[in-house]
Amino acid sequence: MKKVVLAVVLIGIAVIIGAPFANGLIMERVVKQACTDINKLYADTGHDLSIEIVDYRRGYASSQIKWKIALGKMQKIYGIEDIIVVDEAKHGYTGVVSKSSLAENKWFTALVDKKLNGRNPVDITTRYALLGNIESTVVLDAFSLHEGKDVMEIKPGKMVITCAKGLRSFSSQGSWDGLTVVDQLNLDGVSFFSDMEMISSYIWDGNGSVSVAHAKATANNELVEISNLTFGFAMDFEKTGNTVSVGADYGADHVIIEDKSIDNAFVRIGVNRMDAQGYENLVKIYSQMVNDTMSNMARAQNDPEKMQAALQKQMIANGLQLVTAFEKMLKNGLEIQISDLKASLPEGQVQGAVVLSLKKDMTMAQFFPIISQPKLALEIFALQSDLSLPASLVGDDPKLFAPLYPGMQTGLFEQKGKSIVHKAETRDGKLFLNGREVILD
Repeated sequence: MKKVVLAVVLIGIAVIIGAPFANGLIMERVVKQACTDINKLYADTGHDLSIEIVDYRRGYASSQIKWKIALGKMQKIYGIEDIIVVDEAKHGYTGVVSKSSLAENKWFTALVDKKLNGRNPVDITTRYALLGNIESTVVLDAFSLHEGKDVMEIKPGKMVITCAKGLRSFSSQGSWDGLTVVDQLNLDGVSFFSDMEMISSYIWDGNGSVSVAHAKATANNELVEISNLTFGFAMDFEKTGNTVSVGADYGADHVIIEDKSIDNAFVRIGVNRMDAQGYENLVKIYSQMVNDTMSNMARAQNDPEKMQAALQKQMIANGLQLVTAFEKMLKNGLEIQISDLKASLPEGQVQGAVVLSLKKDMTMAQFFPIISQPKLALEIFALQSDLSLPASLVGDDPKLFAPLYPGMQTGLFEQKGKSIVHKAETRDGKLFLNGREVILD
């Protein structure tokens, strides 16, 4: 019995002694794999950014890693140097904690020494878990920047980013108290979050949001002020139908632009049930166009005429590709939606929604006959729209209230009290506008 107890004790001591070293080995594997995964993602999406481990020194209870973030074309376009990050990691018993430094970057040390009185306001801590998850916490302390007579007060903030093993998912959350430039700009109460799962290099599933409690800017005696500004986004991958839906919503409690004001504004925009392969092809081509544009900018940085000629040539070359990629998304069920549109204006309320969807698979060529045979549109599209505006916003333009085509029995809008309203829908193979059928023969 004593031998068993002694063996258990010895094994426990060995585990305790060896844990920091073992965790250092695990961290090295996780770090190198994460570097490979990130570079693969950049390459797959056509970006020339990359991360390189310049030096990795692993010890018993600590490690030092030097990274280089290569910015590719951006380095030449914007004159930005590659970023060097040095991690000092401490091996613990349940994981590894690392502190990151930017001190080997001349631009950063110059900023700290000359502008911030030698005080570094950025603290970066990364935790590497035994299961391969990585969590980075960035803390920003308050500091001031002086540019001539202007003083920018940067307020404190915090951001936490979590990455699952193999880049399977990313999540982030954070808050920032904002910044102030006296008599010019004030930004307060910024917060954000995101939670995304990778389906492919271009397709993710999840959602996120950004909110700003208050923003105010003044320039040339013009005022812009916004309270409780919100932006949300979502991407949904539906495996059964192999479709992707993307959406965004925008809102604000109060907006002032010069002498005009808007209250309780909101709108949600979505493109639903896109063919996943078609969506991926379209984004891939668009990404390549952006990268080609940056390459042209880098090559013709000081020659506007050369840049313009290169961009025109690029648009001609990529235009057909974009059309072809877009055509692959024209599948039954594709839907464009604007919903929950609302705003309170001094003149009255704005409300509206529009849903337009495809009833069958289409090619671009199949749309052309609609020009001479409008009734064919009823076999292709389903439509439902509803809009109400204060009449004083649009005046008495007769084009809004009179039939524009022989088959219309009403104008696009009708007057109802102090509002003008519009309602359209397809039903039973017919189009109805403001309650009356539109004859499309």
